[in-house]
Amino acid sequence: MMLDSLADLKYFEYTDSKISMGLCNKYNFSQSDIPQYSDSVYAARLEVLNAKSPFNLVYYKDVKAFIDLYTIRKRDLASRILGLSNLYFPYFETMLDKFNLPLELKYLAVVESSLNTTANSSAGAKGMWQFMYPTGKQYNLEVTSYIDERCDPYKSTVAACRYFTNLYKIYGDWYLVLAAYNYGTGNVNKAIRKAGGALDFWKISRFLPAETRSYIPAFIAVNYFMNYHQEHNLYPTVPKNLYSNIDTVNLKRSVNFKQISEVLGVSIEELSYLNPSYKKGVIPFDDKKIYSLVLPKDHIGNFINNEELIYNYKKEELIDIEEEPKVLARYHKVTKGQTLSLLAKKYKCSLADIKKWNNLRSSHLKIGSNLIVYYNVANEPKREEVKKSKEEIAEKKKEIKADTVLAQNVKKIKIEKTELLSDFCKNYNLNVEEIKNLNEIKKDTVFAGEHIILGYKENLKNINTVQKNTNKDEKYTYYTIQKGDTLWSIASKANVTVEKIVKINNLKSKNAVLKPGQKIKVKNNNNS
Repeated sequence: MMLDSLADLKYFEYTDSKISMGLCNKYNFSQSDIPQYSDSVYAARLEVLNAKSPFNLVYYKDVKAFIDLYTIRKRDLASRILGLSNLYFPYFETMLDKFNLPLELKYLAVVESSLNTTANSSAGAKGMWQFMYPTGKQYNLEVTSYIDERCDPYKSTVAACRYFTNLYKIYGDWYLVLAAYNYGTGNVNKAIRKAGGALDFWKISRFLPAETRSYIPAFIAVNYFMNYHQEHNLYPTVPKNLYSNIDTVNLKRSVNFKQISEVLGVSIEELSYLNPSYKKGVIPFDDKKIYSLVLPKDHIGNFINNEELIYNYKKEELIDIEEEPKVLARYHKVTKGQTLSLLAKKYKCSLADIKKWNNLRSSHLKIGSNLIVYYNVANEPKREEVKKSKEEIAEKKKEIKADTVLAQNVKKIKIEKTELLSDFCKNYNLNVEEIKNLNEIKKDTVFAGEHIILGYKENLKNINTVQKNTNKDEKYTYYTIQKGDTLWSIASKANVTVEKIVKINNLKSKNAVLKPGQKIKVKNNNNS
């Protein structure tokens, strides 16, 4: 379970201290005391919390089991949760208040991840708020080979607040919001229909799986534990930095944790803990997005005074890092006759992987359903060859002829990276609905490897600005860098890959700094 993940959290190796029992031990417990109480005491304490909460904090036997988990069975780990709450709860409360949400929702992060920013569930959910990949993308959390903002405690908290807000607009009941957060809106809606349309968690609970049924008593128990831990002789194990001791700086260039560590004297372990979304210890640069670095406050001034030194320190040695194979995601629509085994073979993964990614409880596949699959670019599946009838072949010939005419008049590009369609259109100053209509698509995400029609060529002259420079060697096509350009955007305009541009220009990496006015090669005219 997630609570056990705190046992291996290296950040607590910095300290074995607890807040002084002399200050908190108002009941004069000895260190070995493990207080337990009658059901009536638990019920009365929850009634006190219930009187000032929008949640129905009631006591019953399932709640007692979770109270025992924190106050008896996992006491050391529960103390770590109390310590981590001093680091994260101030920010949680600020954001929940900003979104006009109940402050008690901060306790859901304890249920989900035990406040472990790098928590990873068997279903593929990640981070403190346990976002699945599609939901994270829906709420603008970036996930790449280097970054997973689901693990960013601040950005993921904002995403969770937006998610809570949307769920409450749907259900108008906080326990149904929690159930949908855990089980999904579609599944909760099915349970509501089975219960005759009742918008009441207690009435639909018999139609929910055991995990979701236990979600509510766990939430109630955490409310109890976080408010009455002193009555159980439990005190925080304090991490090195509290919320009041950290601050954030915005970065101007790509930088490596090793550079920061060696110049500022902050350990890589501490940098990794305070910045868990940077998976490989590298913070990239993008002139269209701000990336931030969290540091202990006493190092902020030192960073600002030595910023240029940090960016350039051992730059060639540390920044040019070999990238891991790019992993992409795509949706697969299930057709008649397909099984998990066939899909696993096609996408070069295991049956367990597909079940985990899609939270499947059985191996049965529903025709027409969409499954998300992840695959290495090097192992991108080839299109299946399907036998066609004579009628299908004739129809295909018509399509090919029509496509040939269309191809002469439209601008089409290959998608370099998986991203939201809205973000893609923003990069090209295009209208989302027009692109959907032009490509006859309904989805809100474009996937790497797909080809997307941007529009008719006569209307897109301003998009493709790649030209041959006759003053230079005619062997290459050159491009003059404009403000805001990236290697990806240039490659898209030139209809080549980023890797090819990096290679023919002898660039160190895909993150090479581009300067407006600089001319670079984009295509070998003798071998394009």
